[in-house]
Amino acid sequence: MKSKSSRRYSEEFRRRMVDLVRGGRSPESLSKEFEPTAQAIRNWVRTADLEEGRRSDGWTREERQALRELFTFIEGWYNTRRRHSALGYLSPVAFEREFEAA
Repeated sequence: MKSKSSRRYSEEFRRRMVDLVRGGRSPESLSKEFEPTAQAIRNWVRTADLEEGRRSDGWTREERQALRELFTFIEGWYNTRRRHSALGYLSPVAFEREFEAA
């Protein structure tokens, strides 16, 4: 009989384990109930996350790209044009122009 760590598991079994972990079960509890080690289950979840474009923070590639685009908009356009009370209700661009002219 093969050892616990060298046994091969079907793709369907691995997917079920990943789904159970994502559903709230711990790899340790699944390891006790089924045969794979907790580390093997963690590896399957990590591999599935990478294949699906997820990272450890839970964001997909598309979500991370959308956040980058939003940040670019806010920093590159909105924050340079909006009025700031600390600048006498001028935009940063207008404040810099006024400061340089003085």
